[in-house]
Amino acid sequence: MTVWEAPFGRRPNLNRYLIGPWGCLANIVLTKEQRDKRGMDKSWGPRALAGIYVGCVMHFKEGAYEFLVHDGMRIG
Repeated sequence: MTVWEAPFGRRPNLNRYLIGPWGCLANIVLTKEQRDKRGMDKSWGPRALAGIYVGCVMHFKEGAYEFLVHDGMRIG
């Protein structure tokens, strides 16, 4: 049983949840902890960052999908 099946009783249909084609504009919503780590102002700082959608990864053990969005920051 997947994480989706437990509360909803059926397997997920990803065709209904496609967020857009590869390379489209997407937003990354930041949690409070992520905003604090980046040193963003609590009142006036951005709540989300613009990014580029680069795909989807399936985690088979959890039965969950992770959407990948690149925000333009260099890694490493």
